Amino acid sequence: MTVAVSWPNGLPPAAAARVARARSTGVASSLLSAPAALCLAGVGLVPVGEVMGCVVLHRGVRQYGCGFDGRPARVSRSQVGGVRSARNLSDGYAQLFAARRRSWGDVLERLRREAVALGADGVVGIRLSRRSLPSGPEEYLALGTAVRARDGAGPPSSMPWTTELTGEQTTTALRSGWVPRALVLGLSLAVRHDTWQLRREASVLNPDNVEIGGLTELLLAARQDARADLVERALGLAGEQLVVSRLTATTAVETCRSGGTDHLAHGFVVGTLLGSQPSPDRPADADRPADAAADPTALILHVLPLADGMR
Repeated sequence: MTVAVSWPNGLPPAAAARVARARSTGVASSLLSAPAALCLAGVGLVPVGEVMGCVVLHRGVRQYGCGFDGRPARVSRSQVGGVRSARNLSDGYAQLFAARRRSWGDVLERLRREAVALGADGVVGIRLSRRSLPSGPEEYLALGTAVRARDGAGPPSSMPWTTELTGEQTTTALRSGWVPRALVLGLSLAVRHDTWQLRREASVLNPDNVEIGGLTELLLAARQDARADLVERALGLAGEQLVVSRLTATTAVETCRSGGTDHLAHGFVVGTLLGSQPSPDRPADADRPADAAADPTALILHVLPLADGMR
């Protein structure tokens, strides 16, 4: 992953100072709750410091393209008519999608570099957020707690593993014989041009309580496209099960190049790839589906908790 801004040792000055302070004092900061810290201590993992990755993205010219150009739409994976996926376009929407994917990659890379500097084996409880700053830039942020195996316990790793799972959930996975491998993101950007039908359904003058079909299709397409992207990326990594912990879709409105309006939906899925931890009575491939060789997607298990805040 190429990081746009470079610093000595690959760490921002504030991060380098935080790492140096932790090394000199022996005091490790943590974002873990007390129950999470106790759970992790029970499997031999202790916090060595909080870690962070941050990128501020400047969004350039806002007229990205148009969700409708008079030709048959190249739709997203969901094949919902009238909805375009930025992954299939070559205009400014595709550039925006690529910039956002690159930003998330840089954020996680910077977080991992801090974890490496602290000598961590992994990072738990990663919190991902994106927000708009005054005048238009977007901040991409990842926060987590780096942990290290104590007395040789815990999962051995040459590179820190990452997960959005909490300390309690990570402990449950480890006690069940599963080791976190990597945090995986699935992203999508779906576009739908504003039409008179959509405007009529969404109009404040419409006296009926009716579904806005065009926006329903847009959000469905964004979520499905993001899940497909997540599976693609997980299959490129070493792991056996994928636990999905978050699935969201946000919307925005942009002025398109034709002077009309486009509705955008950003799909965002977060998962943790797990690998089995071999033992004398449990070989490494004990949980691999029998048809995994013929169908790689059989290795992917989507577990979506029905918790508050899921959208």
